[in-house]
Amino acid sequence: AHQKALFEIALMSRCQTIIAGESRFAQIASKMAGVRMYSPRKFLSGLEQAKIIIEDLEINAERYAPLQTAFAYWTAFYWGRKSLSPDVIDDVLSKAILFDPQNGFYAVTRLFSAAENMKYSRCEALLESMFRNASSKRRILSHHVIRAVFIKKASNKRAYHFQSKFGFITSAKGS
Repeated sequence: AHQKALFEIALMSRCQTIIAGESRFAQIASKMAGVRMYSPRKFLSGLEQAKIIIEDLEINAERYAPLQTAFAYWTAFYWGRKSLSPDVIDDVLSKAILFDPQNGFYAVTRLFSAAENMKYSRCEALLESMFRNASSKRRILSHHVIRAVFIKKASNKRAYHFQSKFGFITSAKGS
């Protein structure tokens, strides 16, 4: 693994220009070669970056380590979140979860994204999925997530509906 990394750094250091994100390999190669390193943002919009990442993952997702693939899907979400359709965003986040199911951040982000786009039936399905095997600590956290999502994005009535459905009413109806 170390030899492969060193080979990639050496190979990259032969380039006249390096275009890379926050890669330490790219930074080392740039210093070794004395060439400038540019962010992809200089040449590509967020939407273009997201589309390129998604295209690559459609072909190569299984070639990368699962956590790298999950993070790549997250990156596609991040750069495309203002321009991609809600269905594409949901698909990208669901794939991040598929490759890193232990990372609750992806699931919560997917839930917030669905709420932001007023896809409340999707929110309900996501919540049900989140609670199926959740520990008590996660259920308490989820209570706060529900209140944040539905009180701010929908209504107190909808928040009450979800809280009662999942069994953690802690205050008077609608408060």
